[in-house]
Amino acid sequence: MIFKSSTVVLVISSVLAVSANANDAQIANNQLSVGKITNSSQELNTDVKSSFVISKENSGVYLFTLSEKSALDASYAKLGDNRSSVVTIIEAQQEALLKTIRSLDASAVLTRKARLTENALYVQITHEAATQLTNNTHVINVELLEAPSYSSADEFKKFPFLNIKDVGDAITVAIIGNGIDYTHKSLGGNGDYASAWANRSNAWDGFPTDTVIGGLDFSAIGEGYHSIDYNPIEDAGDVNVEAGSIPSGTAVAAQILAQAPDAKILSYKSYDWASAYFFPVLDVIIDPNQDGDISDRPDVIV
Repeated sequence: MIFKSSTVVLVISSVLAVSANANDAQIANNQLSVGKITNSSQELNTDVKSSFVISKENSGVYLFTLSEKSALDASYAKLGDNRSSVVTIIEAQQEALLKTIRSLDASAVLTRKARLTENALYVQITHEAATQLTNNTHVINVELLEAPSYSSADEFKKFPFLNIKDVGDAITVAIIGNGIDYTHKSLGGNGDYASAWANRSNAWDGFPTDTVIGGLDFSAIGEGYHSIDYNPIEDAGDVNVEAGSIPSGTAVAAQILAQAPDAKILSYKSYDWASAYFFPVLDVIIDPNQDGDISDRPDVIV
């Protein structure tokens, strides 16, 4: 895979707003530009709207924010693109906390992790164990999230490697949103939308194309929060697009190509993720092979 190594541009616009509200989008923008300043409160932060708060379940998915600065924090700017040394430190802290978590709850399930945009673990754990961790020296914030129940089969594994076509010297543009209908002939597709949609949770031979060269489907609610696949096809009948509440990823791709006909597009389908789940996705977008060196990032993120 080849990406240009010029400075990444994060365009926080209506496309990103489909994953988060305006305030969340600004947080994401700041995350890449100046580094995240995390909440130092030791109080357990629970969302009163969460099903786990309302129900009598004895466990839930918690977001644990850790004390080591994320690898993209502004204080590490002198390292340039290669933040692997920082990632190593973060990994060690995360492993130490995970060891403690599993000592408190042997059935804990690690569902997500982030190291670049935030230093955080997403773990299904008992409420009792989570409460005990609020005073852990590695932890600066604990938040109960809304999520389905996980089993040991859902234990986090490294996010899928981004397989793309060779882009040569072309500009690469990553579009974060509700997916792209890459079957359009203008996007290098074969016109077979029906097959693309039928395989929406699987890789298939019609993707990637010569124009939409790769992507991943991180969509949450519609595919169970933990289904990640290589087919970020847009739903042609998306009622949110029809209502004008979110933009069409396909339309955004067309607008980009109208201005830059030789650009290559990456599609990241993640629009139904709550903002709390978005940072692990952003980690993968800016570091596709997840080695801590972000020189393989796309040129532009929309």
